Amino acid sequence: MHLNYNILSASSIDYSNIDEICCYQILMCRIFERETGFASPYVRNTLICEIQNQGFRWLKKVKDLINDIVSAKSGILDLSVIPKLLCSYDLFYRVCNRKPAYDYIRNVRLKVAARWAKGDKSLPETFFVIDLLREIYRDNKTLDRKYSSFALSVFGGWVKELMCYGTFRNIPLVELYSRLSFIIDNDLLVYLDVTKEAIEKSRWINRHLLSDDELDLLDAETLLSYIDFAQAAFIYNNMFEENNILHARLFSKLSLCVDLHPLLREAIEIELAEFQTA
Repeated sequence: MHLNYNILSASSIDYSNIDEICCYQILMCRIFERETGFASPYVRNTLICEIQNQGFRWLKKVKDLINDIVSAKSGILDLSVIPKLLCSYDLFYRVCNRKPAYDYIRNVRLKVAARWAKGDKSLPETFFVIDLLREIYRDNKTLDRKYSSFALSVFGGWVKELMCYGTFRNIPLVELYSRLSFIIDNDLLVYLDVTKEAIEKSRWINRHLLSDDELDLLDAETLLSYIDFAQAAFIYNNMFEENNILHARLFSKLSLCVDLHPLLREAIEIELAEFQTA
């Protein structure tokens, strides 16, 4: 059903504010989805076309920003924002161009790796390694072995730490839930047989699920990371109907976070309204 959404101009975005950049993308893609932009066969309407037009402007600005950061030309932003920017860029590029930007994204990740290897640790190891692992799982044949060897070695260490302690120690919760999400989403047959993997993943999931009272203590960034983990856990356990209910409950909580960006709040409100209608 078509609704009269207000499509904010991409030119009005503060491109020094990473939250605003990424939340704008989330809102536009949420409206795009609501307008059946992801449907097959592909159908365009005036609103979808306007989102894509604004998206092309956003993509140009964000690509310039990413390039400045990885080449150390940005005096404000460092490598720590690159994973978020690439994630946003990837989806919005697909929305506007109807194809992925694999080559560009790999090129950026390898430039980040070169900076990281030379000592720029402004990007936490967790997010650096996860981005490298994504490149490995997408296409390892064309990836320099030094990158895959490093990332897989670190990943193996994460699995061993979980097996030994049942959790990750001495890292922020945002990183902890990000690691758990990635581990649950991917098979561990190199480290565990099928039966042992199921047992261990269930143990890790049960240990890290939070009560409503515990969720209320999380800030927006941590809650977003937890949501990714919780949804990965429910999908891993084939609890698809329960996952829909969980999704609505967690995003309802997220919408109440005082530090949530207004653009993301608007995107969540659209989604929750659709869920209530359904």
